[in-house]
Amino acid sequence: IFAVVIWEAVIIALLFLLRMGSGSGKKENAFEDKITAIENERREIEVFVNADSDYVEQPGEHRWNRDADDQKVKIYIYPESSDDSIHEEYYYWDGNCTYARTWTDNNEFDQYYYDEDGILIRWIDKDGNWHDQETENREFLDRGQYYWNKALEEMGKMQNGISD
Repeated sequence: IFAVVIWEAVIIALLFLLRMGSGSGKKENAFEDKITAIENERREIEVFVNADSDYVEQPGEHRWNRDADDQKVKIYIYPESSDDSIHEEYYYWDGNCTYARTWTDNNEFDQYYYDEDGILIRWIDKDGNWHDQETENREFLDRGQYYWNKALEEMGKMQNGISD
């Protein structure tokens, strides 16, 4: 009887571990699917921007590319207009900033991926290190909020036709 109880406990534990493992795989796949969707949107915006000759530019300040219904928008901020004296790009899909990229004249890029609620889900730093959903990382959280707020501000300027 004791051996049967032990085997049942082992089987239950294995089933429990298998179920936990399959659940975490689904979560990881959903995260990677979200990143892939953001990358696809970014590429589609780039294709649109490269084909778009009807952009608005404030030389030395902003360049705004947007389609007729603002589904695809890219805003570029020149370093002279940037609060941080860097190049800034913000990509919007259906009115939400989903991707941002900043860089220096030395081509040191930082990339930011946002979910639909404006939460930073991935930051790729200038050294190419990936930071995914690091909710305990103060720099991750601060950068996410900082560039999200800037993205909102720039979208407001574009919609109102305002430049600095």
